[in-house]
Amino acid sequence: MIFVSIGLPTRFTDWCDAVVVRLVESALGPAALIGADTIEEIGVDLVRSSAPHLVIGSRCPNEAMRALLGSGNTLVIVALDRPVAAVHDLVTGYGLDIKAAIRAAGNSCAALLGAGALPGPLVLRADPEGRDAVAAASVIALALGLDLGRDQIAAAIEVTPGLDAMTEMDRVGPWWEALDPALRAIVSGALAGYGDQLGGPECGEMIWDRSLFWLGDDPARSADGPIELAGPARALVLGPDISLPAGDWNAVFTIGVSREETVTPFRAAVIAGPRHLPLAEIDIVPDGRGVCTAVIGFTVAAATEQPISLRVASTGDATAGRLALGNVTVAPRASTQADIPPELTSALGL
Repeated sequence: MIFVSIGLPTRFTDWCDAVVVRLVESALGPAALIGADTIEEIGVDLVRSSAPHLVIGSRCPNEAMRALLGSGNTLVIVALDRPVAAVHDLVTGYGLDIKAAIRAAGNSCAALLGAGALPGPLVLRADPEGRDAVAAASVIALALGLDLGRDQIAAAIEVTPGLDAMTEMDRVGPWWEALDPALRAIVSGALAGYGDQLGGPECGEMIWDRSLFWLGDDPARSADGPIELAGPARALVLGPDISLPAGDWNAVFTIGVSREETVTPFRAAVIAGPRHLPLAEIDIVPDGRGVCTAVIGFTVAAATEQPISLRVASTGDATAGRLALGNVTVAPRASTQADIPPELTSALGL
């Protein structure tokens, strides 16, 4: 049999994965945990594994896998936690630098938004369910139809860490308070649209700090300072490589150029996936002060390649000058479809 556990990359989700394995082993026999975010990865692991039962743990299921899970043929365990807890656990538990952790957490949030709306999922939250390990495991066993008593459940999870000290308040709070305020602002801005414990079906506004971007011709260098324009036409700024949920979006950003270069237009594009497929692009021209605030609208469909980036490029050779990028605000775009006037409705039967 195959069991599925999905959630943000947090310790709570890791615990849920491990508990499903222990419970299945206790009730049904040997089980193996595999990590997979695509149907292809699941297929490969099915071929390789000799275990009679598999538990699929996923942190960033792609569109095809989400569609499969949404078919209603498999009960899905959904482990929800605060997005900031994912950043904390990726930094402190897996050694990621904080920018990489923000990207990983953002990608997972986008993939899991609305996961609680899947047909018949079992949704567990780090707080409150994470505060009682045996109770949480009992709910999992019941949902999966595993015939286990409370003592059997307690014994099955004895080797896994308890949850009473794993909730956001207990483990994340001190780390968050000790974090540099500038870094707190970057984390909060990038993940603010997902709210508390990723419980809602919709996403709000987010701010991609300019430090999450890099130079188009030097990915090792952050774009949080002046960028030299001298040279041929080229990509000047790229990033942040963070996924977005499906929907219509606006990206609002400001660039400034030094007085040596205020005429040459620049081209901004929202691009998707590793192939940098363009979703939308516009030409922008700084005003007499050397400043330009631009709005670029784009649509992310369910099948759009992820992650998403903004690219700002020069369109001609430059001999001098510098450019700076401000923070980028991405927000859901309200529908622009106007109501049909009543006089047209009556005249044309619309």
